[in-house]
Amino acid sequence: MTSEYDEAIAKFLRQGAEMLRTEATNNAPVVTGRLRGDITVFPQVNPTEISVGNTSLIDYAVYVYYGTKPHTIRPKKKKSNFWIVLKGSFHYTFIKKERYAA
Repeated sequence: MTSEYDEAIAKFLRQGAEMLRTEATNNAPVVTGRLRGDITVFPQVNPTEISVGNTSLIDYAVYVYYGTKPHTIRPKKKKSNFWIVLKGSFHYTFIKKERYAA
């Protein structure tokens, strides 16, 4: 049996987690919408703990959030790389090897 205090704390945490989820959803970059749509408030196991984040369905979420170290991008089976820029423009690079700095 949970006390009134535990229930009040759990309700407070759920409300705060929903606010955090909304803020994270609004700030997530959108290309396909999968990352933004996957931000979830996970169920409480302990009334004094709650989690907000992405499920394991979106395996690239950690790279979007934390970034990546500089690395070389090589095209596969093509002579060009194709980039979609978030503002809607397109960019082609016709090179065999490109250096990307995160």
